[in-house]
Amino acid sequence: MRLHTTIMGEQIKIKTFRKA
Repeated sequence: MRLHTTIMGEQIKIKTFRKA
């Protein structure tokens, strides 16, 4: 089950995009 990893990865990507 890689649901938590996917959510964490997506959240990090969103945070990075927002910081850009």
